[in-house]
Amino acid sequence: MKVNKNILYPAIGLVALTIGIAIWQKRRIIRHAKKFLGIDEIGDNMGWTDPEFEKKLKSVGWTKGAQWCVFFTKAMWADVYPELKTKLHNGKKIIDYISGNSQTTYANMQKLEKETGMVKVTGIPKPGDMVVWQNYDSAGKPTAKGHVGTVTNVKGDKFKTIEGNVSELGNTEETVNKKEHSVGEMSKKTGLRLKGFIRYTLA
Repeated sequence: MKVNKNILYPAIGLVALTIGIAIWQKRRIIRHAKKFLGIDEIGDNMGWTDPEFEKKLKSVGWTKGAQWCVFFTKAMWADVYPELKTKLHNGKKIIDYISGNSQTTYANMQKLEKETGMVKVTGIPKPGDMVVWQNYDSAGKPTAKGHVGTVTNVKGDKFKTIEGNVSELGNTEETVNKKEHSVGEMSKKTGLRLKGFIRYTLA
């Protein structure tokens, strides 16, 4: 059978363009998060040296004294995917499925995946994903606390992130910073244990 090149080549080009746009879209959140690297908090989750940054986190629900790693990631999603601030599911804005608590956020996203397919919860990281950890106590039991960041790069079982509310060597305050992790962190029995990755599928 003779292939009609006039149809085939444009179709291949369209597929390649679609894939390229999808990759660019998912990396938007990485480029955006990088703008805030190095921003320091005042101390004890009471605010930041940058008033515009504080205003941004307050706009997604942060209040003084609250841990802010999830709110930083939520603010990044709100900026890069503005449609999430208007789209509703069960009468709730999609952006608010990202709560101020890492474990509630993870459970919300699992529910959102099942009911809408707008997100994917997985154990395999890709750049642009939200990554969630859960804290385990000294007895090896899971707690309601954890941590959240944004995946920026993946190589083998290693992945790099940008995270809020983390310490930097030589700095006594918490900051927005780069970190490096391993998928093997899932095997830890105490401390922060990798829980999984959340991907916005419509980006």
